Amino acid sequence: MSSPYLTEPNTELANHSNLTDIQGYSEWVSVTQPVISISWDWQIHYRQGEKDYSMLGQPFSNLLLQDPHQQDLSYTENLSVLATWLDTLNWKKKLFHYIQLKYS
Repeated sequence: MSSPYLTEPNTELANHSNLTDIQGYSEWVSVTQPVISISWDWQIHYRQGEKDYSMLGQPFSNLLLQDPHQQDLSYTENLSVLATWLDTLNWKKKLFHYIQLKYS
């Protein structure tokens, strides 16, 4: 389940009439037991009719991954792998669709 939330626009960057940034966060929560949660901050840059979605920093999660030798990954490695995995998913399109439904 995805739950995007919008935060205040970044007005520091909005010094041109065709420049807008929107920030928020999303959280995906499983319906399984134990519950798995992955969340991340995101930003949408609008520049002259183009939009660019990006993850801000690393995701947050209660999931701890292991290497092939069943050793826990470090905190940094774990979040890096989760960020790479999230980038393979269609979260940007789902976010765009959600924002259109909610705010159009």
